[in-house]
Amino acid sequence: LHLVSGNNGHTIEVITSRMARMAHLIEKTIRIVGLCASVANARSIAEWIGAKAKSSFNFPPHTRPVPVEIHLKGFDDTQFEYRMLAMSKPTIGALTHHANDNPVILFAPSRQHTLRIAHDIRIFCEASESPQQFLHCLPDDLLEHIKPITNRFLKELLCFGIAIYHEHLTETEKGIVERLFEAGAIQILISTRNMCWGMTLSCTMVIIMGTEYYDGKEHRYIDYPIADVLQMIGRANRPNIDSASKCILMCHSARKEFYKKFLFEALPVESHLDIFLADHLNTEVFSTTVNDTQDAIDFLTWTLLYRRLTQNPNYYNLQGVSHRHISDHLSGLVESTLGQLEEAGCVLLQ
Repeated sequence: LHLVSGNNGHTIEVITSRMARMAHLIEKTIRIVGLCASVANARSIAEWIGAKAKSSFNFPPHTRPVPVEIHLKGFDDTQFEYRMLAMSKPTIGALTHHANDNPVILFAPSRQHTLRIAHDIRIFCEASESPQQFLHCLPDDLLEHIKPITNRFLKELLCFGIAIYHEHLTETEKGIVERLFEAGAIQILISTRNMCWGMTLSCTMVIIMGTEYYDGKEHRYIDYPIADVLQMIGRANRPNIDSASKCILMCHSARKEFYKKFLFEALPVESHLDIFLADHLNTEVFSTTVNDTQDAIDFLTWTLLYRRLTQNPNYYNLQGVSHRHISDHLSGLVESTLGQLEEAGCVLLQ
């Protein structure tokens, strides 16, 4: 549920709100079970999904099956690529001094950076006294498993106990990498940042190499969503195997204080539905669940947005928290949104 404040959170909010509203209209009970990271406004979220006080639980951020020790390392370079290059040596140092023989997952911003750091680690292995220090099986046993792999670079890396994990690998190659890593045959998995969500693998130590990525739509580097960073840190979790885990987060020095705050304190979750209301209101009109302005306002009263208006009015540019203020704000929001939809030819107002 903490993803509600993320890029696609408005979709989660609308689906959940619609289910609750429809259950009320058809007079049938629905039970919504929500899972969430530690949040600062758990009570609002619980009320939104219909959970009573005795049915909602909010734990501090440090409450985990396996305690994690987080180290933040800042880099002063203002240029993104220079900063990524500067992270290469400390990353290899972390692998040699802190990993021991335990599994490590390293997250990089893109496939290009994944290949680059994998190449640097391989060169380090070739120059060291123990080239196969990250390989924990016999080379002959490994060869049988990697025969189906067509990616030559991945094949070479696996012989050193290193694997890359990104979207351009085939399903067969991903499956082989996952099995070898889970079995402990290879020690290091280097993944792109967006693979953290579909990943089921876990480890003892996570290294987050940079917290920015290039957004092709905006043509600039932007920060990872905090939910992505939490998901990456969550990979350092092996209950009943490890008694403790580690995360080394490397970022721009200017962002260190930001991560200190949001990684060690509960997350505030706010709604962004008002920004994307036109899309969802259009859907409701098309599905005939909203037929007039009053239906649209009624629909909004089931959302997290409605509950957060009174709790954090400044965030939503609300002038007051009285019933009149909220009613006027919702009416204005609905009328302006319907006006946009009429102008675009999506709806017809009568």
